Amino acid sequence: MSIRLKSILASIFVFIVVTLIVFYVVTPLRKSLMEDLVIESTNSLVHKQLDSIKSLINLRYEYIASRAAIMTTIPDFIKSNEVYDNYTNEEVSQRLSEGDLLWQNNDEKFINSILNNELSQKMYTDFRSSNYYKNTYGYEVFPEFFVTNKYGALVASTNKTTDFNQSDEKWWQITKEKGSYIEGITYDESSRTFSMMLNVAITDSSGNFLGVAKAVLDSRDILQTTLNYELNPDTYKEKDVLLLTGDLKPIFPLDANIDPLVTSFISEYGTQMLEDNNKISIKHHCFSNNGLSCLFNYASIKDFHGLTLILVTSHSEVLINELMDRSILLTLSVTALS
Repeated sequence: MSIRLKSILASIFVFIVVTLIVFYVVTPLRKSLMEDLVIESTNSLVHKQLDSIKSLINLRYEYIASRAAIMTTIPDFIKSNEVYDNYTNEEVSQRLSEGDLLWQNNDEKFINSILNNELSQKMYTDFRSSNYYKNTYGYEVFPEFFVTNKYGALVASTNKTTDFNQSDEKWWQITKEKGSYIEGITYDESSRTFSMMLNVAITDSSGNFLGVAKAVLDSRDILQTTLNYELNPDTYKEKDVLLLTGDLKPIFPLDANIDPLVTSFISEYGTQMLEDNNKISIKHHCFSNNGLSCLFNYASIKDFHGLTLILVTSHSEVLINELMDRSILLTLSVTALS
């Protein structure tokens, strides 16, 4: 056997040995390192995204709180409480019931006495007619804003609300008790839009309860600004970011667009995500189901004015394997060239 042939055979043998080492020794280690790299980079991204969501919600909330604070100086608001203060408890209940009946029956005179009063007109000008938000963002950031007195009677509103009496609503009662309450993002099928309710108690300088201010926030403001989503649910079948409410319901994308593996992860780890004690927590889980696997990261906002949100990201094993294949091919190419 010639020396040249022996050299070729030796090179082939070395290549085979190196290949086996790469596949059986180096590859598992490299895959673990690759997963760690993906986890670390995603943790940072999830944290920043959720922090951006919280900051923007807080900005909008503080604006509504500032609008609520000036109500104590508005004649229409002051007069409404003074009128009801002179009623007995029975008369208050009767007045609220009568008002609801007139409101539901679309009594034009009664409805106009509220929607066209000075406070309602000022609120409409501030939130709607100036078109500031629509011109700036392309939509009304606050499509609805209204205030009630301390008995729950509607005092002023930018739109016709469903009810005149708000005192029997859960959000109203929570806001009266705690001073603030943010209702989680919900999706309206008819308008295909997301919204969030910002509720702030109106109090005097001594902290005495005087009423509630409620604003409907178009949640495109949150989702587009912080997650860079174009809010067309039909386009999110392949997205790897999921936003959940405190009861683990998906805000975005919709149920129909969630990967079954992600659904399984939420089902198995949902309680654990909710039980994390930190206001913002970063976790990850490698989860397998039916032979498939994903790397999951999640972060959560807990009880922010009553609001809980969980942001979940996932990276499929396919992605990890693709990164690994590229890495292995590069290793083998370098080995062959050597």
